[in-house]
Order: sequence, then C-alpha cells, then structure tokens
Amino acid sequence: MKLSLDHIHIQSSDPDATKAFLANMFDATDEWVIDFGAVVITRMHMAGNHVNIFHRAPTTEGPDPMDAAIHHFALVTDDFEAAVAHLRARGANIVDGPRKMKNMDVVFVSGPDNLLIEVLHGTP
Repeated sequence: MKLSLDHIHIQSSDPDATKAFLANMFDATDEWVIDFGAVVITRMHMAGNHVNIFHRAPTTEGPDPMDAAIHHFALVTDDFEAAVAHLRARGANIVDGPRKMKNMDVVFVSGPDNLLIEVLHGTP
C-alpha cells in the first residue's frame, strides 16, 4: 500500500493575509475556493503539494506554535542560500536560523496566526 500527502489544512483568522504570505514567500497559487456559507475553504498549490486554508479563527488568538496541533511544516530546498536570500528579500519574519541541525541547514519563518514554516536542506 502506498500513501502520499494530499494537503495540509490550516486555520486562519485572516485568510487574505495567509494567502498573501504563502504566495509571497513560497510562490503558492490559488487552485479553488469552496464556500459552504458559514465555512469557506481555499486550496493553494505550494511546493508540489496543497495547502487548504480554513477561513475561521483558530481557537486561540495567534497561538504559540508549541500550543498548536501542528507545530510546523517543512519545505525542502536544493539551494539553501538562495532560499534564505529569497525569504529575506520578500521580508520574511525569520524566527530561528539559518543554522545547522545535524546534517541539515534550517531556517524557520513565521506568518499570520503564528503559522510556522521550516525551510531545510540536507537529510535528517
């Protein structure tokens, strides 16, 4: 049996800010929007996968990633220095790194609602 990841589903108190952050930092593009009335979900294509944004405020205002059900998700790059330069040029809020961690180079950026995304190069 083979499994693969279809999407990551996040909540956002400001979906437009979250969409703009993902588009600006990671070149994410809109795929579709489903409006169920009380619930709106936007699907974006990012880094060969999908991120669904649930248009509803998280249960905690701007949760600390340590208190969230998902702490962060990570993207792998083939050129770490270029990725860090790209993030800096686009005004990323770098909250950790760039630094070495075992056999990897890592950097963490924070977005709306304290969405934490790691960009890494190497193997754990």
